[in-house]
Amino acid sequence: MIQNSLFLTIPKNEDTYWFYLRYIWNKLYTMKSIFLFVFISFSLYSTAQFRSIESINFGDISVIEFTASGNIWVGSKASGCAAFTAATQTWSNFTTVNSSMNSDSVTAITLYPIAGVVHSFMGTTNGVAYKHGTAWDTLTGLANPHVIDMVHSTVDRKLYVATKAGISVYDDSTLAIITSLITGSSLPGGNVTCLQARASQANGFYYGTADSGYYYSFNGTSFSAKNVNNSTLADNRINYILLSANGLDSYVGTKGGFSQCMNAGICSSKSDTTGLPQNDITCIEVDCRGDVWMGTRDSGLVRFDITLQQFHRITMADGLPSNRITALNNLTNSCEIHIGTADAGVVKLDSNYVIAQLPTSISNLAKQQMAIKVFPQPASDVVNFVTALDVKEGEVSLFDVSGKLVLSKTINNTNQFALNTQNLEQGIYFYSVKAKESVLKTGKVSILR
Repeated sequence: MIQNSLFLTIPKNEDTYWFYLRYIWNKLYTMKSIFLFVFISFSLYSTAQFRSIESINFGDISVIEFTASGNIWVGSKASGCAAFTAATQTWSNFTTVNSSMNSDSVTAITLYPIAGVVHSFMGTTNGVAYKHGTAWDTLTGLANPHVIDMVHSTVDRKLYVATKAGISVYDDSTLAIITSLITGSSLPGGNVTCLQARASQANGFYYGTADSGYYYSFNGTSFSAKNVNNSTLADNRINYILLSANGLDSYVGTKGGFSQCMNAGICSSKSDTTGLPQNDITCIEVDCRGDVWMGTRDSGLVRFDITLQQFHRITMADGLPSNRITALNNLTNSCEIHIGTADAGVVKLDSNYVIAQLPTSISNLAKQQMAIKVFPQPASDVVNFVTALDVKEGEVSLFDVSGKLVLSKTINNTNQFALNTQNLEQGIYFYSVKAKESVLKTGKVSILR
């Protein structure tokens, strides 16, 4: 007889036959129990992993930042922030309830190590809180608690914090306040709207203003300005500044277009008269190819081919969940662009320009749980929508193929609603159904008569 095996030599004696039969049954039952245990354990583990990833609980994105190790921090306009840990592939959410933040309106994020520990600074409308390890603390000494932007300079080892009063400068290691530059006094120009610092080669910082162009200072006492008068800047109302890799050229997003400015020269500017789909540029990023990506207030995403000087537009018609772009970022040396929207969460654009929704509760779970019927297809004078559940404080919108909003209707406490399309031309349109900050459904509908 073979011991320790299910393959047994069955003896011919009847008494021992039943003994071994019971032995085999016990073996099989034990293995069945082990299999069930492993299966249940695996199922529970898989479910836990899936749910832990799907845990950004907001869609109103204000800022996206990366660490060198691939961790991601995402800020919200009204719901705190969320952190993705690359090593464990999990998200963690932070608000005023479980952190030292005094506001859930996150306006800026800066990440860098101090003494080998990554410090994650959250600028809010009521001060700066920072996480180091598992602990949270608060930055003191701000000239004003309402933070506009933050930037860390690796060259002069300073942390710059822009507020409604000006710019507060800190030692980046001790976090001791060095000085505060006050708008209209020690800081020239109008109210500060954004900050940037040179990544290499030189000290100093750049800041944009609400109506006076942008400025550069290498020491906080001497300032040089660029504006529509001295540099052919597209507009003096600055939304965003991004420095080139060499730190010498500036890409500037304004309310009146986009400018590429040489450090010691004039700016080359683009607007809707030269191919830019919209003048109000909200954010800028550069990919691994050197192409410049621009977010717009409500006209989607724009890729600017620097070599060919050509614009390429991406909108909801191409798969974006929203045309209202608020944040752009990519990991160093990566061709993937992460895109934050004002009302539909975060998506990722890969190196082949394919859009993939980040696995967040605000996008995927809402779509999984809310089935929506859209009819007729094609439509003529009316497009009907029926949802599985009542939509509270929602909106249904219709866009043409260029991404332009052509129809919109408020939804409140109903699961049946319609859009009157009798004044629209025949063609392809794209719809979006939202509930508060969540995009429940996007899709395509044809108008044919």
